[in-house]
Amino acid sequence: MTTTIERDQQSLKSPRSPGRAATGQFSFKGSLYLAGHEKDWIEIQKNTFTNWCNVQIQPYGVQITGDLAEAFEDGLTLVYLVEAVSTKKVGRYNKNPRLYAQKLENITCALRLLESDGIKLVNIGNEDIANGNVKLILGLLWRLILHYQISSSGSASGKQLLLLWLKNAVPDRNIRNVTTDWNDGISLSALNEFCQPGLCPNYKSLNPETRLSNASDAMNAAETNFKSRRWFHRNSS
Repeated sequence: MTTTIERDQQSLKSPRSPGRAATGQFSFKGSLYLAGHEKDWIEIQKNTFTNWCNVQIQPYGVQITGDLAEAFEDGLTLVYLVEAVSTKKVGRYNKNPRLYAQKLENITCALRLLESDGIKLVNIGNEDIANGNVKLILGLLWRLILHYQISSSGSASGKQLLLLWLKNAVPDRNIRNVTTDWNDGISLSALNEFCQPGLCPNYKSLNPETRLSNASDAMNAAETNFKSRRWFHRNSS
């Protein structure tokens, strides 16, 4: 698995930033292990998304070198990130925010652009970001990746980020793509188990020959527990 991940990293160029090793790569070192607790998983996501953000905002000459939860508190870095991934401008914003109200205005400008691009922002507002609500910030960043790099553009960097996330979540499945490696339903069952321990505890014993049944059961579990929309229906014939 290490060899595959290292090879994937070679195509994800990252700028050098203060406090980082001069590898010149989009590095996931230190975050490639299976999280056994929520706190560990949050740290993994913070490290991973910090690297991703730094790649996007490189043209603005800034880098996130501290805690990701505090990186967007004045709204400036969020404005840069949103402009970078959307290739649009947020309009006027406070370039030297000092007051809390000015910071909130910057964040609002960034969120408004996202909403105009069709991203539904649920249960997150400017104060959540300014006050460093890490779970909501991570959720917002993941929405950006899904909307601008995976769902819409299909960019290589977005797909590779998704693959690296999946490899980290279910390392025993040796996932190499988002197509054929999911055909037997076992990887999806493993992902269900990762997201909610106890949901699919016997995924390792599933028979790969009963792929349709495995996939259907896994998708039923995801639909019921995570409200995930089904993307295929079993042929009744």
